[in-house]
Amino acid sequence: MPIQVGSLIGIHLRTLTLSGELSFVLQPRGILRYCEKVVALDACFTKNKKYPTQLFLASVVDGNSQIVPQAYAVAPVENYENWSWFVHNLQISIQGLRSEAVMIVSDRQKGLERAVTELLPCNPHIHCGHHLKMNVAVHVFQNLLHAKSEDRISHEHFLPCSSSCDTNETAQGCEDPQWRINSGGFHSRV
Repeated sequence: MPIQVGSLIGIHLRTLTLSGELSFVLQPRGILRYCEKVVALDACFTKNKKYPTQLFLASVVDGNSQIVPQAYAVAPVENYENWSWFVHNLQISIQGLRSEAVMIVSDRQKGLERAVTELLPCNPHIHCGHHLKMNVAVHVFQNLLHAKSEDRISHEHFLPCSSSCDTNETAQGCEDPQWRINSGGFHSRV
């Protein structure tokens, strides 16, 4: 990746072994004035099995509605210490970040929430709708599947109208005939 003029690179090396932490931030200065005033923060794990790490990312949407990565870091784990280091370096690199005009969007990772609340107290902080939707899908619908597979009583508690429903038939006993049971056992709108 070519380095742009005005980029900030910070390297923080905790240990000299490959299993240690190597973190860095790359940011063209002054980019926020050309983008929407929303900064999205997220992390994902890398698929390196020998040296598992987390990739931290801050991105914005530019005037062409394109997602532009603003800063990234590599750390061994997603926790409060690493998120606070990342957010601190983000403050240094993005001019105007500590402002009520810039909104922070993130998932509900505890270390990230605490770091944003402590280091960016003026900024509005909201949770990403996609992450909330996925959490509901995992936690709520997973309970529905367990209820359907465990016993009849919990199955009827979680899915009261599914006992007489077929895959392609209207759910009997449900107030709204638009809802049906699909093959996975979920209610879905037709």
